[in-house]
This record gives sequence, C-alpha cells and structure tokens, in this order.
Amino acid sequence: MTEKSWAEQAIDRFFKVRKSPTRRQCDQLALSIAEASDVRLVDVPGSLSYTVICTRTQGQEEDPQESIILSFRESTSRLDEDMVRLA
Repeated sequence: MTEKSWAEQAIDRFFKVRKSPTRRQCDQLALSIAEASDVRLVDVPGSLSYTVICTRTQGQEEDPQESIILSFRESTSRLDEDMVRLA
C-alpha cells in the first residue's frame, strides 16, 4: 500500500470535517467557474482551504497564461483583501 503524501493528507483532513461540499463537487465547480479542462492541487495546500489550479489545454499543451487559481475556504478563514492586493 502506498502512503499518501502530506499534501493529500492535508486535503483529506480538510474534507473530513464536513459533509458538503465534497472534494469532487469543489473540483467540478472549479472546472465550471474557470471554464477549464483540468484541475490539479497546488503544490503546498493550506490547512484551512482547498486550493486548485485550473488550466485550459489545447491538445496536450498547457498554457500557464490560461491558468486560474481557485481557493475554497472556511467562512471563518477569509483571505485578507489587503494582502491579496499586495500579491
């Protein structure tokens, strides 16, 4: 049996404490919002959010200019808008 990476374990913990939405529902919503063809985890997930990178691909090529990052967060752990502006 292959051990899950710490990133996968963090994602599992995020979804374990809630019934809805599920990880699959978040992935489907992310694809829809971004009008993307692929969704993948960020390299370093947060403990209070589920963050994915949505990409649009043409054939087998991925265009980084066509990537959108979406973060699903607990309502109590909102992003600081001033920090987002600085980023």
